[in-house]
Amino acid sequence: MRRGVRAALLGAAAAAVFAAGFGVGRRSVPRGPATGADSYEIRAGGHSYTNPLLECEVGGERLYRAIRPFGAGLEKLAPTLAGEGRVDDVAVYFRDLNNGAWIGWHEQQQFVPASLAKLPIVLAAFLQADADPAFLARTIVYQGGPAEADPDFANPESNLERGRVYTVDELIRRIARFSDNASANLLAGVLPPGLLARVYADLGIDPERAASGTVSLSPKEYGAFFRVLYNASYLSRGNSERALRYLDDSTFELGLVAGVPAGVHVSHKFGVWEEARGGGAAPLQLHDCGIVYHPNRPYLLCVMTTGANYVRMATAIEAVSRFVWQEVENDLERPGLGPPTGGG
Repeated sequence: MRRGVRAALLGAAAAAVFAAGFGVGRRSVPRGPATGADSYEIRAGGHSYTNPLLECEVGGERLYRAIRPFGAGLEKLAPTLAGEGRVDDVAVYFRDLNNGAWIGWHEQQQFVPASLAKLPIVLAAFLQADADPAFLARTIVYQGGPAEADPDFANPESNLERGRVYTVDELIRRIARFSDNASANLLAGVLPPGLLARVYADLGIDPERAASGTVSLSPKEYGAFFRVLYNASYLSRGNSERALRYLDDSTFELGLVAGVPAGVHVSHKFGVWEEARGGGAAPLQLHDCGIVYHPNRPYLLCVMTTGANYVRMATAIEAVSRFVWQEVENDLERPGLGPPTGGG
């Protein structure tokens, strides 16, 4: 664990309590392609972070069999995390990226995206770079901003330096690695007018809702940003690869990363939100969403939480991540069924 993130997280442990109780709602049934041999997917393979879908047909050999549903286990785990006081509320969205089947718990529930909203800015920048490759090398002088602050949990390790020149590519790297607020604000300011709104609209989110400043997103909605990167279906394959590689370099190693074995690549984005209210209550939100590159079964996992303590909330996300990893491992070990073949 890098010292900056760990220290910031531990320093937030005494945050004020958010009194909301654990939400009760519908557990989603697994969705996706049929589980028999009546459909198949062919993927391009050959790259580290993306795996574009080339063909999807009905009636033929299935290259990626559907994962065994584990919704019942998730249904038990989620209330347990609340009962242990780690979270007040938790929502989960899992998707098998090479198959399409998904499982969720309250996956439509809305949360404040906070720093998760920096990922659409990254996508917009790379979208502009697809149209104008010179855009990534464009230089911008940082003149400072009124909201500058010392690094903390919400902006854990890095701020821009006044008077220094940065390229667009450097700003993207800093957003992905450090979740740097100043980098995100500076980059958003040089995007062509309307481009960020277009990204939201293209991914099925009302641009007016996103521009209102009160936008909230569900784990399932947010998962779309990572799905289009993995499939290289929105950006060019080269820029999709680059975006996911940068996100794999994130310094936030709690949550999803802590729940998988050491050395497993995780391209992800975290978000943290704290809003003071009358009476002193400060609801906290902590989210972590991304792609876990299981060597045989890469998958998307998005976990969003509310609670009273960032440390406990991070351990809840870690517990969900560990549970999902083990379920994928167990599925691959089913007697008579080896790892999926084909597709890269």
